[in-house]
Amino acid sequence: MLKETIYKPGHSAQVRIDLHVHTAFGSACAELHNPETIPDTMDKKVLNGIVITEHNRMWPDERIKEINRRLPQGRRIYSGVEVSTSLFHVIVIGLDNSKGIYPGIEYERLIALANENQAVTILVHPYHTSGCLCSNKAFVSGVDSIEVASTMTRDDIRTKTITLCLCMGLVPVAGSDAHCSENLGKVYTCFPHLPDHEKDLAEMIKKGMVTPMTKEGNVETVIL
Repeated sequence: MLKETIYKPGHSAQVRIDLHVHTAFGSACAELHNPETIPDTMDKKVLNGIVITEHNRMWPDERIKEINRRLPQGRRIYSGVEVSTSLFHVIVIGLDNSKGIYPGIEYERLIALANENQAVTILVHPYHTSGCLCSNKAFVSGVDSIEVASTMTRDDIRTKTITLCLCMGLVPVAGSDAHCSENLGKVYTCFPHLPDHEKDLAEMIKKGMVTPMTKEGNVETVIL
């Protein structure tokens, strides 16, 4: 079972943050997701926050600030990155820049880089990349959290991922892995309050101040 200090289902989490979002600005596979539509989509989807997680690169700080200036109080976007390591894809939140990140970076090296910068590491879709390795817990050691659900995760894979998370005693989170505005906010993580910045968000995830959720229409469902 999960460690008591890591995950407490049912806490009063009111802030919805999609932790896994791609756009046409930095991900060729998301050419249909115009980043300029983000403020309107967040409003329609009732999201308080999203994390931009382009592949192997981070948005410039000024681009993040420019969109945040357009958002009303109580809404915010955060900078992150989805890194294609030698083993898995890992989202990192809390880095100041993309220095030292490149496609195929050694898994252990990325974990060390994140730890040096007090960033949080989230293993995403482990069974989509090198799923055969996930039967060996040693291969997924070092990360802080696992994305247990996304719009790209089938029900059977979700079950396997939740089992892996439980066995490892890691923090379960969820993000849409949206590559278009339609999928934004269909899967997200709830927090007790809106983080002030990326380091704050990283710390909240590490402490397990999370509730992974899915949303179909107006129906919200707790994943665990």
